[in-house]
Parts: sequence; structure tokens; C-alpha cells
Amino acid sequence: MPLTLELLISVDLHKTGDDEREPHLTGLDFLPDGRLVAVDNSNMKCILPNKRLQRLWNTVHI
Repeated sequence: MPLTLELLISVDLHKTGDDEREPHLTGLDFLPDGRLVAVDNSNMKCILPNKRLQRLWNTVHI
């Protein structure tokens, strides 16, 4: 049976005050508690967004 995907939410990533370059996500995964984690390879950070994909905090130097 074919699978149909539906876009529920999207977000444009912009450079923040502590970023050296525009964000470039190279990896996405889920933590054991279900939260999404993203890797910003350009700025060497892990990003933990909230349910609306707004940045909660960054972890620098991955």
C-alpha cells in the first residue's frame, strides 16, 4: 500500500546572535523522551526545538 506524507509544520532557520554562519542542518533524530534534536553542522551545535520548532537551547561544540 502506498504511503502518503503530509507536511504538518515547517520553519525557516535564521542566524542567531551566537552563530558564525547561517544554520545548515545535517542530521535529525529523536531523544528517548520523544523530543527532536537537530545537528547544525555549520555552527557545530545541537539544537533542541520545542513542539513549534522554536529553539529551546543550543549545545555548542559537538
